[in-house]
Amino acid sequence: MEHPTRTRPMRNLLGDAPSWRLRRELSMETRVDARTPPTFVWTTADDRIVRATHALAYVEALVRNEVPVEFHLFPHGRHGLGTAVKEPHTSQWTRLCENWLRYQRVL
Repeated sequence: MEHPTRTRPMRNLLGDAPSWRLRRELSMETRVDARTPPTFVWTTADDRIVRATHALAYVEALVRNEVPVEFHLFPHGRHGLGTAVKEPHTSQWTRLCENWLRYQRVL
């Protein structure tokens, strides 16, 4: 939100003229600290709603704050795929996440 690459998603969430202060406050990468739990992140390079650079900024903030993170960037897939069971490539995210949760001793 602090550095939007596409205005439509921001406008849909915050209205036509959100202040920089509000955008910064709602930018997830500005909210990461040592208390942030271990995080699994995945996205697609060609998401037309939210660019992958936003996930990368969040991951960078996690790394900077030494929060355990696993990140996957798939080449293709629309925004909001959910479990992506019908997508042959991105559907593997659920298995990757399960393995990561086991590694984190959550499962």
